[in-house]
Amino acid sequence: MGPSCSGKSTLAEALVKQLGNSWVLVSFDTLEDQLGRAVGAEAIFISMINEINMLLRNAKNVVVDTNTFYLSHCSSLSSACINYILMATSLEVLFERDAIRAKRLCRAPKRALWAREFVEKSFHRFHSDEIMALKPHIIDTSRVSPDEAVVQAVTVIGK
Repeated sequence: MGPSCSGKSTLAEALVKQLGNSWVLVSFDTLEDQLGRAVGAEAIFISMINEINMLLRNAKNVVVDTNTFYLSHCSSLSSACINYILMATSLEVLFERDAIRAKRLCRAPKRALWAREFVEKSFHRFHSDEIMALKPHIIDTSRVSPDEAVVQAVTVIGK
């Protein structure tokens, strides 16, 4: 988990590849694409929790890629062994990455402004007391390569 542009998807995809067939990636962005942004972030998060529970019931391990987090909806995962990994970096680096993403995606100015505002909101959200109370393992993606981040994450998971 972590703010927009922190490297979550890069790590999640590499982690699933490294861990093998018993691991499945569940991505908030993919669910948002399937369900549509109009349903709202909380509804998408609930769908994500439901998908995770279904996978856990089928003896799968799950890597979750999300920039949206509602702790109140995670209680149904209490039987699962959860390792929280927070992808973090400075707000300045997140803004630089978002500018690169905006150019790559040819975002309209209004959409680019919305995305930049979301980067800032998500940065502050993931540095809140609620998130820090989870005692996540923090990976500073401005200081380690994607490969080094995978090694750190695998160590946290204990594989």
